[in-house]
Amino acid sequence: MAKKDAVAVREETTTALEPHREPVEQLGNLDLGDVTLPRYRLVQPTSAASKEAGGIEGEFFDALSIESHKQVLIVPLSIRKGMVRFEEGDDKPDCGSRDGLVPDASRFESPISDHCGELVAGRIRYTCHEAQRGGRCSQIYDLLALAIETDADGEHVGCVPFVMTLKGWSRKAVKDLHTWCQIRHVAYHDVACTMSAKKVKNDKGTFFVAQFSGYTKLEQGRYEEFARTFASYDVTRTDAAESEAKSDEPAADGSF
Repeated sequence: MAKKDAVAVREETTTALEPHREPVEQLGNLDLGDVTLPRYRLVQPTSAASKEAGGIEGEFFDALSIESHKQVLIVPLSIRKGMVRFEEGDDKPDCGSRDGLVPDASRFESPISDHCGELVAGRIRYTCHEAQRGGRCSQIYDLLALAIETDADGEHVGCVPFVMTLKGWSRKAVKDLHTWCQIRHVAYHDVACTMSAKKVKNDKGTFFVAQFSGYTKLEQGRYEEFARTFASYDVTRTDAAESEAKSDEPAADGSF
């Protein structure tokens, strides 16, 4: 199994990589709309499916390439906030929403409510009692990012887009990333950082949480075209592909 540990991030001075502005010509009639982005999963002690497929506990597993990464150099492209609800004792959610506004009817036949919340002055105000304080619904973050490939000198030589859903204690990493970018007025796609895992022990057992470190501001606009290309990507397409493959990854893995 291949392992690729991220090289330490440093200030970028090389020429920007240019994404393909036109799809690479292939035989057949599939296009970018037929691309299903892979999902990275942080493998937990309870992640039976990922372990069986070759994932290593405490590392990030990409089931598409069958590779496990102890840490990954990433460039965020977008972050979307949603909700998920678990009944006590259940491993799989019984209701949830990718946008925090309307439950995903395609995934949940009997949602708890018709609406999770509404936009008020650009912010979500939750109207469903399960999404309000004291309810069983909790926030999740869908991260769309590039996994950066580097050479021996740490220079960026390639990238692969992926999605990852973070919840629970891993949400702090997303909020820290967002805060870092906001107070410096930097777009997500103009920042590189290292994604790694931290082991946590509490009364519920031992598990791993995602964390971001080594924030580095990149040359402005270097990866903007990638962000625009995948801005409209629907994460439920990745969900559907996993369901089709009969994935049984437990919720503790950080997935929806």
